[in-house]
Amino acid sequence: MITPEQMAEHELWLAGKPEGVRLVLNGANLRDADLTGAHLRGADLQDAELQGANLRGANLTCAKLQGASLQYADLRDANLRDANLRDANLRDADLQDAQVSSLEQLFQATLDTDLVFGNLPNIVIVRP
Repeated sequence: MITPEQMAEHELWLAGKPEGVRLVLNGANLRDADLTGAHLRGADLQDAELQGANLRGANLTCAKLQGASLQYADLRDANLRDANLRDANLRDADLQDAQVSSLEQLFQATLDTDLVFGNLPNIVIVRP
C-alpha cells in the first residue's frame, strides 16, 4: 500500500525539494491497488507485485519496474516512457494508448504472445 505521506514525499522529491524522498517500494505487494493517475515518475518499484493494479493514466516515466509483476494491470493511457521494464511481467496487461519510448522497451518485458506477434493495441511511441 502506498500511503498519502509517501506520495507527498515523492512529489517533493520530484520537485527537487530537500525534504523530498524518492518512492522506493521494491517487492511491495500492490495487488489490485488503485493508482489511477498516480505520479510515479522515477519511482523504484522493482519486483513489486502489481497484478490487477489500476495504473490508468499513471505517470511511470523513468520508473524502475524490473521484475515487477503487472499481470492484468490496467495501464491504459499510462506514460511508460523510459521506464525500465526488463523482466517485468506484462501478460494480459491492458496497454491501450500507453506511451512508451520504443518497441524494444516493451520487448524487454514478458508479454502476451498475441501482443508480440502483431496484435498491438494503440500504443503511442514517443520519441524525443
